[in-house]
Amino acid sequence: MDVPFQVKSVELFIKLLKRDLSSIPSYGYSLQKPPARPCKGYPLPRSTPEAEGIPSQAVERLFRDVAREKQTLAVHGISI
Repeated sequence: MDVPFQVKSVELFIKLLKRDLSSIPSYGYSLQKPPARPCKGYPLPRSTPEAEGIPSQAVERLFRDVAREKQTLAVHGISI
């Protein structure tokens, strides 16, 4: 990045922090796809691990292993 661009970026950031939006041009925005419909009830069928042929202990072990490695895996959620 060149210096003039960096200076303009810092000036813009300072204006945003001061909430001085008068000299910042507005940007038009339109949705690119329709909003998601809210789902009613459970969106996916529910079941137990045993009903699907998986031992509960295996699911528990999975969650323990993920919890132990949470710093390196960066898992936000699990669906089984």
